[in-house]
Amino acid sequence: MTRISCAVCVAALAMAAGAAASAGQGDAAVIAAETFAVRKYLLVGQRVWQLAFSPDESKLFTTNGVSNDVSVIDVKRLKVVKSITVGRFPWGIVVK
Repeated sequence: MTRISCAVCVAALAMAAGAAASAGQGDAAVIAAETFAVRKYLLVGQRVWQLAFSPDESKLFTTNGVSNDVSVIDVKRLKVVKSITVGRFPWGIVVK
C-alpha cells in the first residue's frame, strides 16, 4: 500500500466532540500518523458515514448521509475538490 504524503491519514470525525462545529456540517480531519495530532479540518457534507480511497489512493471519497452527497478529497493537496449529489442517505461506497 502506498504511504500517503508525510505519513498523514485522513479520517472522518463528523460526530467527534468539536468537529461538527460548522453549522451542522461534517469535517474530515487530517491527522499526523506519528502523533495523532489534528493538522487541519476539511469541510465535507453532513454526517460522514463511510470512506473509500480510489485505487491509486489519490482521492478519498466520503459518503455524507444527511446532506445526500459524496465529497471527493484530493489526498495530495488535502482539498475537497467536488461534491456529488446522490440519492437519499448514502451509506456505503466502493470505488473501482
